[in-house]
Order: sequence, then C-alpha cells, then structure tokens
Amino acid sequence: LWVASYGGAMAVLLAWVVSLGTYFAVIRAAASGHDALELSDFREPLVSMVLPAVRFAIATLPAWGGVLLAVLTRHNGWLWLSVVLTAVWAPVNLIAAARDGHLVAMLDPRQVFGAALRMGGDYLTYLGALGASGVLFAVAKLVGSALTHSALYFPFITPLIVQALAVYPVLIAARVAGLVLRRHPDAFGA
Repeated sequence: LWVASYGGAMAVLLAWVVSLGTYFAVIRAAASGHDALELSDFREPLVSMVLPAVRFAIATLPAWGGVLLAVLTRHNGWLWLSVVLTAVWAPVNLIAAARDGHLVAMLDPRQVFGAALRMGGDYLTYLGALGASGVLFAVAKLVGSALTHSALYFPFITPLIVQALAVYPVLIAARVAGLVLRRHPDAFGA
C-alpha cells in the first residue's frame, strides 16, 4: 500500500483490494493445512477484487456503520455500541469472508454470534492474536515515524523495512484465523 500511495487514489484502492485477497488467501491456506499460498491470478476482477472488498465491508459493518451513525445522529451511544459489536462481529466475519461465506449469512447476527460461541476458547485465542497484531502494527508504525525524523532514515529502504515489520503481525493473525477455521469448519455451516 505504501508504494501504491505514490500512484494516486486508484493505485491505493487497487493495492488495498489485492492486500485483502492476500489476507484471505493466508486464512484459506492455513485452514486447508497447506503451507503454500494460492493467490488469485486476477483474471476475473469481480471474483478476485470486488467480492473480497464487499465481504470486507460486511465484515467490518459495525465499525464503520456505528461511526457513521454516531456522526449523523450526533449521539455517542452508537459509537460505544459499535465498539462492542465490532469486537465479536468483525473477527468472525473476517473468517467467514475468507472462506467465501454467503453474504446474507454474514449479515445475520444469529449466524455471526452463533459461530463465535461454537468456536469457544479458540475464538478468544484468535481475538488475542488480532489484538497483539494491532499493537505490533502500531508499534511498527511508531518506530517508522521516529526513524523518518532521525539520522537512521534511508530513503525508500527505511519505509520498506517498516512496512514489512507492520505487515508481519497482520499475516500472523490471518494464519491464526485459518487455524481456528481448520479446527472449527462446522462453526460456519461448512
């Protein structure tokens, strides 16, 4: 995404969608027990790019939907409800999105919360991995910001290293999500 930011908004959008496809591929590879990733060849843009973006939008619906409602209604209650719902909704639906779950089922709260309950303790492990990846991502970005304003900054090399360090914990969280899906394929009606 960082390199694409030099190409303008459309390049960033394209890089973001490709990143989502890669994130979902890591989850699918871990769930199937394969060590190798099977990335899309992007011959079919609808399947390779648009559907992952739609699935991600549905998976994160409480996060952006709650913020949108809080801004439109000027009521902070929506924001707090959004935070609570996102803690359960988004992680479960990220797994469902990676396994190409049915879009309507991803919107059904009974399906989403039921899947979280069926995963049990493994779901809490997954939440811990997501939380740890978020903290490590933020630390990598803070280190990158500090390096940008120091004598250790080398153009192009320092930002590339920082991006690699920031992406690694996210991919580890995706791997944990795939392992949870492997242990609980029935949680999503598979």
